[in-house]
Amino acid sequence: MTKEQEALVTENMRLAYYIARRKYKNCGIETEDVEATALLGLVKAAKTFNPEKGILFSTYAGICIDNEILLELRRKRRHECEYRGNVMSLQEVLCQDGEHVGPLEDVIADPHDGHKQVEDALFLNQLMQSGIF
Repeated sequence: MTKEQEALVTENMRLAYYIARRKYKNCGIETEDVEATALLGLVKAAKTFNPEKGILFSTYAGICIDNEILLELRRKRRHECEYRGNVMSLQEVLCQDGEHVGPLEDVIADPHDGHKQVEDALFLNQLMQSGIF
């Protein structure tokens, strides 16, 4: 990073924090993470800014910061959707080797039975490895 780029980042850090705190206050990501993402957008803006295009750096940086935060929100949403897609209902019927095993809630251990917990953990591990989960 050149000294000019570093100066642009240093001089515009308040802009990044302002955008992160005002526009993305309750977006579902921790404030510190939004601020870090905003700073990342600011650094990318400094590296790609072309003053010959006749726009202010702050205008360009604001757009880059917004884009970076929105990209992170999309990544987070995609990750949550993928995670939700792997969650099973307790009433979902399980099968192993073509045999009906029963609902997941019947397979889960009684918290007072230690041996049953170990057996169930092994059984659930086999199910996960087989691709049922």
